[in-house]
Amino acid sequence: MGAVQQALLMGGIRTDPLRSLVKLHLSFDNNLTDSSASGPTYAFNAGAAYATTGQLAGSASLDCTSSTNDHVAGAGTPINPGTQDFCFEFFWKDPTGSPGNQFLMLLQGVAIGDTFRFYRNTTGFISTDIAGASPPVDVVTYTDDVWHHSAITRNGSNWTHWFNGVARQTWVNSTFNTGGGSSNIWIGSGSSGGTGLRCFIDEVRFTIGSPRYTADFTPSFPFPTI
Repeated sequence: MGAVQQALLMGGIRTDPLRSLVKLHLSFDNNLTDSSASGPTYAFNAGAAYATTGQLAGSASLDCTSSTNDHVAGAGTPINPGTQDFCFEFFWKDPTGSPGNQFLMLLQGVAIGDTFRFYRNTTGFISTDIAGASPPVDVVTYTDDVWHHSAITRNGSNWTHWFNGVARQTWVNSTFNTGGGSSNIWIGSGSSGGTGLRCFIDEVRFTIGSPRYTADFTPSFPFPTI
């Protein structure tokens, strides 16, 4: 830890030692600015909007509750983890227990098979998968109208779904590669229409080059911007 980082911590300012690896960080504080200074830009689609009450942190959160088509999508320079380690994470709240299968987030690479996603399945569990990879079925039940943290990490060939800081779903996949041509990220949905969980989302972060979590942890927010 450098002297500057030590001084910031002593002053009560949280820092992120992996900040240089963060390729997406959306706080939804009444703007869609990516504080990671990465390439893509983001825009509301359908009825997605800001919620200024009940947010997790800051001045607002993402509100995708008006329809299953509400989402934020990225455009411009693609974010491609390729074969690198990574961590995609965010906080979310399902106010009413939406019917499944409904998605919270999806990244789709050049090939449809190079896809990972978070979703609520038909029996009320929160789960993750990679298209075509057949990860184990998750059994994480959750409480409605409460903020939860979900993260998916790749550490070599080992994949983990962390729910509220606890490893709940693990599997092995050594072939995942989003390539370098194009990628699509949908936040609040699993495609461009009609597949989203009607929920609130806050503090979205995508770290590429490190799995970030390798043991159970306590999620904290907001994510540092330095």
